[in-house]
This record gives sequence, structure tokens and C-alpha cells, in this order.
Amino acid sequence: MSLSLFCSQAHVGASLLRRCRVGTARGAKQATERGIAGDVVRHAMKDFQLTIEELYSKIENRLSAKLLPQGFLPHAQVSTRGDFGSRYTEWRNESDKFAVRLTWDAIKSWFLFEESPYNDAYDPISWIDIVLVPVDKSKVTDLDYASSVIDDLVNEVE
Repeated sequence: MSLSLFCSQAHVGASLLRRCRVGTARGAKQATERGIAGDVVRHAMKDFQLTIEELYSKIENRLSAKLLPQGFLPHAQVSTRGDFGSRYTEWRNESDKFAVRLTWDAIKSWFLFEESPYNDAYDPISWIDIVLVPVDKSKVTDLDYASSVIDDLVNEVE
């Protein structure tokens, strides 16, 4: 299902009813042009963000299942709310002094998994990309598409 403005019209007596659902910035623009209340637009954009958060959580859980047996423990989670909605989770293997990080970049619409060594004196600073998976926001609610995003990222992690 493509996220956009969906409107259907039905005649009820002498009046015309319009039901609309908004899901993207394009849909928000169309909604504004058609005079639909801003609350509807904000609510729909919030629903999209929840979908990304759910996708992020599924990737995070699958990665944790792969990383925990290898000695990686969750170390940090940072999430920015609001317009950007970017976030990351970092896992560290204390014995090997190695860190990995999952990042969702809401501006560029991609998931990134990266690695970095570190030592007791310094936090990881030289992050190297392992896999970058772009996300097509118009397809994110499609379960097959979401599964392929998860698999594309998680299957690259050994």
C-alpha cells in the first residue's frame, strides 16, 4: 500500500461525505490543499513514525539475538524525537574491545550497521560501515518489504 492521501466520496442524502487518510508529506500537502484539519495530518505522520520504530525494534531484536552469543552486550541507546526521529543502539564486546552500532537516519531514510574498535581510554571513534540499507518510505507499511529490509541488514552480520 502506498502512503498518500486516499479520499473516497459518497452521497448521503443531499450532502457529500469525504473520508480521507493521510500518510506522507505529499499526502499532508494534498490534505492542506483540500482543507483537511492539521490534527489529522499530524496524527498520520505520527503513525508513520511508529511504523519506523517498530521496524527498528525488530531489527534491533534480531541483531541482539546474533550478537549476544558473540559476547556483545547493549551499551547505549540514543533516540531523538520530533521532526528527525533518528536513533542508534550500540553493543560492545568488552573482552575484544570492539563495538557495533545500528543507526536509523530519518533524514536520509536508511538503516546503517557499523563497527569500531575502542580501548579503555577512548570510546569508539573510527566507525566503519558494514551494511547500509535504504528505506523507501512509500513501502514501509508493506510487510514483505519490511521483512526484506530486516533480512537485508541482519543477514549481512556474521
